[in-house]
Amino acid sequence: MFDKIKIRKGIPIPPKHSHTHLGAIASKMKVGDCVEVSKNEVVRMCQCIRSRYGNSAATMRKLTDDTWRVWRNK
Repeated sequence: MFDKIKIRKGIPIPPKHSHTHLGAIASKMKVGDCVEVSKNEVVRMCQCIRSRYGNSAATMRKLTDDTWRVWRNK
């Protein structure tokens, strides 16, 4: 079984890609930037920002019943 597995050296790790449109937006955000998202997207947007920049990197505030604003803090 182990005869089929080969160890390879010198192969670079490919860069991480954003798999969602929210992830692509989060990757482009600078400190102090904010986006307006729907209530269905607010948690996912915060998770995208926090996974890239740290747990305290996103803050969200409710604007209306259906609209939220999410900031990148750090």
